Amino acid sequence: MILAIDIGNSRVKAGVQVDGKINFIAVATDLFADARSYLDNLDIGGKIDTVIISSVVDELYDTFQEISNILSGSDGIFVDHRLKTGIRLKVDHPEQVGPDRIANAVGGYHV
Repeated sequence: MILAIDIGNSRVKAGVQVDGKINFIAVATDLFADARSYLDNLDIGGKIDTVIISSVVDELYDTFQEISNILSGSDGIFVDHRLKTGIRLKVDHPEQVGPDRIANAVGGYHV
């Protein structure tokens, strides 16, 4: 299973496909919560193969990297302008494009 996580300033949203359905979960963003607290609040079960993370909150990078390691045994895939997505960002400064916007563009392109 693939777990997709979007870390925003006010909410952490996650989606995972279970039995053909996509389950969505959202919790408040907490800069002081540790990986175990987020895991308890998100209540993600099942075998996770891949974790894809889009975050505009740099302070939570390590926490969600740890969550990815706990769930999948790998660091996870963090979305940014360097990630090979199948689309080209035609802007002067791609490093300034937010990962949430990149994820949305990729989703729209591949639908």
